[in-house]
Amino acid sequence: MLNVRNAMVLLTDTRGQQLYTDARRGYERSGIGSEMAFGDGVIGVAARACTPIRLTHAAAEYSYGRTVRERAEADGLAESLTTQIPFAGLERSGGRLAVAIMSCGQLIGVLYIESPEEQRFRYDDEDALVAIPTQVGTGIRLRQQAEERE
Repeated sequence: MLNVRNAMVLLTDTRGQQLYTDARRGYERSGIGSEMAFGDGVIGVAARACTPIRLTHAAAEYSYGRTVRERAEADGLAESLTTQIPFAGLERSGGRLAVAIMSCGQLIGVLYIESPEEQRFRYDDEDALVAIPTQVGTGIRLRQQAEERE
């Protein structure tokens, strides 16, 4: 089933206002620390709605953000842009699946997988992936509690 080559975990920041990339697998760029606002793209919508989001066809999600940034720079607004760590996503993503990571009813982050293949992820993949964040959320919560005690 899953056989995922490209995946990342984004966690909520300490204020619970955005996500940041904490771990990734299968990407050329690191992307660790890159930020995503709630509601932005597949990942941000999954976080805001706390529900799985699955896209089976290529979309312009990633290029949209780059286009907005390039336009702001062209209009002389570069100084108002924050320093950005490049997001590690695939250049051309055909299939995407984002699932909220929850613990004790609280959003911890988002587990995100993608593939260059169109229609790569099906309902069965979504069902299987939904079970993983429960375990991931428990592990992350335990790690955060241990860090707070230190």
